[in-house]
Amino acid sequence: MSESTEKPSSPRVGGGAVVSLLVAQELRWLYFVGLGFLLLAGTALSVVGVVLLHQFLGYTKYSNEASPAGAVTFLILGLLVFVAAFAIYSLRRYFYRIQELAVAEIKNIELSKINEKDFEKVDEILRIREEKARVDFERNLSDPFLISFLELSGGDFFGPCSWRLQPGVNVLLGRNGFGKSLLLLSLASLLQRNEEVSNDLFESASDDAFMRLTVERNGVPESIRRERRRFTESAGKIPILAIPDTRFVNRLDTSIAPPPRTML
Repeated sequence: MSESTEKPSSPRVGGGAVVSLLVAQELRWLYFVGLGFLLLAGTALSVVGVVLLHQFLGYTKYSNEASPAGAVTFLILGLLVFVAAFAIYSLRRYFYRIQELAVAEIKNIELSKINEKDFEKVDEILRIREEKARVDFERNLSDPFLISFLELSGGDFFGPCSWRLQPGVNVLLGRNGFGKSLLLLSLASLLQRNEEVSNDLFESASDDAFMRLTVERNGVPESIRRERRRFTESAGKIPILAIPDTRFVNRLDTSIAPPPRTML
């Protein structure tokens, strides 16, 4: 009689599904709904138990109809539901911690396998990127640009919004603290392809957040797009003239220039 080569199903499959259900970010709403339901159910059962116990002790006119066994049963059920809610909450925190430790351990193992020679290609890519940025900037110096459309979505301060600019002078009005300076900073960071400044605008943004600026070079539209991780579309660094707040400008000056360098 031949032995079966079929392996028994692993009991960890079901457990893995439960763990995935508890820690999955896209299903966290289900976790909160379930936890809220358990808390409400536990509260309702406890209240019923307290009311029945109150009646049994003779504090109401229904004391003869109350049963101590029923009151104790409801109180125990309420307590068990609270314990179940606390257990699910603790399990989720525990599984999150295990997941974080596992990711950190895998990351450390992978990083330990990397040596300096592995960075040669990265250095070459960075050098090519810097060279391309220089060539793009020199090209942009001689080309006229017209800003036509700015779109923001999922950022830290603004909700989904857009601004269609018109040729000539565009006026931006708003009360203090409503984001005028931040909006102009967002626009400037896109024009300058500034990774550092634009990173600050995505500090706590959602994964699908983005900023998109449409410019026209010699009448031909080009797109500049910055997502949370990086720039995905760019026209290179575009030179801009930023005039400071007139409150801090000496109006006796007839020209605007960088401050003189101090010799040490």
